[in-house]
Amino acid sequence: PAAAALIAIGNTLAPSLAGLVLVRSYAFRPQFDRVSDAFAYLGVGVFGTGMLTATLGALWLCAFGEASWADYPVVWLTWFGGEVVGLLIVGPLLLTWLSPPNSLVSRPATHIEKAAMVVSVTGLSAMVLAYGQELVSLHYVFAVLFVWVLFRAGLLGASLALAAAALVLVAGTALGVGPFVVRSEGMLSLWMSLVVGGSAIVTAGGLLAERDHALHQQRRLLGELDDALHQQRRLL
Repeated sequence: PAAAALIAIGNTLAPSLAGLVLVRSYAFRPQFDRVSDAFAYLGVGVFGTGMLTATLGALWLCAFGEASWADYPVVWLTWFGGEVVGLLIVGPLLLTWLSPPNSLVSRPATHIEKAAMVVSVTGLSAMVLAYGQELVSLHYVFAVLFVWVLFRAGLLGASLALAAAALVLVAGTALGVGPFVVRSEGMLSLWMSLVVGGSAIVTAGGLLAERDHALHQQRRLLGELDDALHQQRRLL
């Protein structure tokens, strides 16, 4: 159908245009080792792309009679929400995975730590689904878990943990299990949690990387100062 073809074209051109803008205008680095990379990706790559694809997709669906014009706002919001969550969860994971690691900010976690992270994410996800309706704030513990993973495994590890938790929570909510089904908003509450969590992880990853760069620069300057003092003492 023509609508499907136009939607496919829009879904291809929008990320390509966003990538071009990120590289040309913001000198974007896919390792997210600068705060500016995180903000640029969130603004252009996530919300900019989501708005463009949602606008075009909803337009073509309504124009070809697949949806009524009265439902355009609902279709747009649904499309935009799906795009944003996907770009926040899958985007950083793929970009950091396929990019060469920055030796200054890479965080090689030990095998024991990696195993502990897998067990923690799996166990907490199961607990949230099992007891989330009684303890509606239990899923906030994910924030503490993601901070730990981010510090020990970097943005790649935190993105992987977020993707795993999101998969479990979405599946559980769709099946009527977990803390989000007891609320009238349902999937909207889950969407907001994933958007906030994904944005926070990307931003915190950039802040942490810049801190590592600053500490490396500080150690380098202190080393140069120490060498200069030693040379000065020899001359005296």
